[in-house]
This record gives sequence, structure tokens and C-alpha cells, in this order.
Amino acid sequence: MADEKTAKAGMGTKALKIIGVITAVISLILGVRQIVNMVSENAARKSKAAELKAEAQQLAASGLYSKAWDTMTQAVELNSDEREAHVDLAMEWLRNARISGTGSQPEKSFSDIVNKVSPVLHRAIDTTRREYAATVRAHIGWAGYLLFKEGDRSVKVEEHFREALRLDSANVYAHVMYGFWLLYPGHSGGTLEEANAHFTDAVNSGNQKQYVRHLMLAAYQNKRQPDCQAQIIRIVNDMRLNGETMERADRERIVADAYFLYRNEIFDEVGRILSSDEHFATFTYLTDGVDLTARPYLKEALARFKNP
Repeated sequence: MADEKTAKAGMGTKALKIIGVITAVISLILGVRQIVNMVSENAARKSKAAELKAEAQQLAASGLYSKAWDTMTQAVELNSDEREAHVDLAMEWLRNARISGTGSQPEKSFSDIVNKVSPVLHRAIDTTRREYAATVRAHIGWAGYLLFKEGDRSVKVEEHFREALRLDSANVYAHVMYGFWLLYPGHSGGTLEEANAHFTDAVNSGNQKQYVRHLMLAAYQNKRQPDCQAQIIRIVNDMRLNGETMERADRERIVADAYFLYRNEIFDEVGRILSSDEHFATFTYLTDGVDLTARPYLKEALARFKNP
């Protein structure tokens, strides 16, 4: 009887062990399946995020920044690794900020844009990558400029550009944006020499040359002074010598400003920074394709070159 009980107990123990092994195997299978599902879902999220990022970049390339921003935000929600692309888009939008308030871009003010992108930029300045942090900080300063342009006189601008240059003394965005800000009307600003020093550093960096030229020209045009118009002629001379291109509409606007609005001062001002041969070659470049005889002020300028 005792042996029978012992045998039954042994069988029960074996059964429990078998059940335990089966349970462990089932748990392992379920666990592996759960892990596989998690890995698969994570891969699917990353793939979808990559698709959304690519779509956002295409929208931005078409100037549809509001839609691009919404799409990139979705990408970041799916995959936090896309945060830097979010920051890059924020900076690009600020550099190309336009206000329409209709259609594909519902933003009605610069503050609408700044309010959207600022949280993303401020979170990014804590990075240990100093050069990237400097670029972000410069764009925060640019956001401040946009708010100032819209009438906010309490916003900080210059401090951000200075901090950007402290982080990276050669940062192209910090230099060109700071130079632009120094000449922008409506605040204490800086001197033409200070702005030119920053512009020179921006050009010498060799980065973002087209954007640098654009901002330099815009800065001098904002100032609306003869000496700044002469600086525009100097820049065009540099572009001509370097083989850089300029749209005809931009060339004609420069010609009208320099040789119509400032016809009495422009030759003396340009003469301080360029030789007469350089000035004439640049004038010829600017007026390429333009009928000089149809515009009296250009005929007058041409006569001035021939009889200084």
C-alpha cells in the first residue's frame, strides 16, 4: 500500500513537472511572440515616421511650411529620433517666413510661426554639440527679429546672436543674422563697419553662400542710405568676379535704387570702395539685357562713366 502511494505521488510530481515545463514553454513562446510583435510594431512606426519626414521635407521644399510642420510633428510623435529633423525644419521655416493667412499657410502673423517653432528650438539648445547649439541659438535670435519687425519691442534679439557666437565664433548664421540685425531700422543698432565685419566672416565661412548674399543685400536695402547702396554695388562686384548669378529682377531693382534714387551720391560713394573700372564692369553686369536708351537715368549714368 505504501509503495502504491509512493508511486502515485511520484507520478503526480512528474505530471506537475511536465505541466510546469509546458507552461514555461508556452510562456516563452508567448513572450517571444510579444517581443517579435513589439519589434515589428516599432519597425513599422519608424518606417512610417521616415515616410512622414520625407513628405514634410518635400512640402517644405515647395514652400508649404505649415503643412510640412504638421507632418513632421506626426513623424516625431511616432519616432523621437526624428527630433533633429523637426529642429531643422523649424529653422528653415524661420529663414523663409512668409505671411499669407490663406490657403496652405494659415499663419496670419510672424508670431503665429514663432509660437509654433520656439518650443522645439528652445529644447534643442541644451545639446552638447556647440556648433549645432550655436545655429539653433542664432535662429532663436532671428525669431526675435521677426517679432520685433511685427512691433514687439520687448523681445530679446542681440543677446541670442552674441551667445551663438560665444558657442561658435565662426557660425555663419550667427554672423549674417547679427549683421542684418545691426542695420535693421527701429532700434539702437550698430555701425556699418560692425555689420560689414560680421558679413565678411559669414562670406569667409564658405557656407550657405546664397543665403548670406540674400541677407546682406536685404540688410543694405533696408537702410536706404547712399553708403549702403554703395555696399550693394560692392557685393554685386564680388558676385560678378566669383561667377555668382543674380536674377534679372533683382539686378533691375538694384539699378533703379542706385542710379535713380541715389544718382547724385552713388558715384562718389562707390568711388570710395571700388575703382572706376570695377564700378563700370559691375554697372554693365547689372544692366545686361536692359535698354539703356529707354531709361534716361541710365543714359545719364552711362555718360557719367564716359565723362567722369
